[in-house]
Amino acid sequence: TAMICRPSAHHQLSRITQQRKVVITDFEDALGPTAPVNLPEIGSGVDKARFKLKARRFVAEHKDHISLLKLRRGEALTKTDLAELERMMIATGVADTEVLTEVKAKLGLGAFLRSLTGFDRTAAKEHFGRFVANNRLSASQNTFLEMVIDALCENGMIDPGLFYESPFTDLDEMGIAGLFQPEQTAEIIRIVEEVNRSAAA
Repeated sequence: TAMICRPSAHHQLSRITQQRKVVITDFEDALGPTAPVNLPEIGSGVDKARFKLKARRFVAEHKDHISLLKLRRGEALTKTDLAELERMMIATGVADTEVLTEVKAKLGLGAFLRSLTGFDRTAAKEHFGRFVANNRLSASQNTFLEMVIDALCENGMIDPGLFYESPFTDLDEMGIAGLFQPEQTAEIIRIVEEVNRSAAA
């Protein structure tokens, strides 16, 4: 019996491809006049993102500047420190006076920059050093303080009101109030507020 050899699918496809011709078209655009599309907030959103990116780069490039070191360690900033940081940000093209005025009105320049620099872990531990030494803390209480320190290091500051919300309530449903005595709670909040205030002059 004779065997019939059929060409493979790949062979058939390559023959078809070889037979195709390239066609070039030259159509004139017939859309007519176009109207601008209004995308509210897109410009300001892009501008804010660009500003934050520039500010992050500024902080990274000047991380050893005395004012940024003070900011990261929780040492009180002076008005001169903030004026110098403002001057540098304008000089390097990070922001203009108008943008910085808005930042100062909404957050404060120190608080904004602290949100980018974060808080030094060693300094954070030092701030809580006396509290830890004066109180025999349970494992859960130590975990809570570590969470506070982590939040400070990552975000630069923290609102004590968050101590009554998740993830802090994952340790105790009452948050800080369920883990610490009232006077201990007051002391932790005082320390955190002191750290927060240190970003302002």
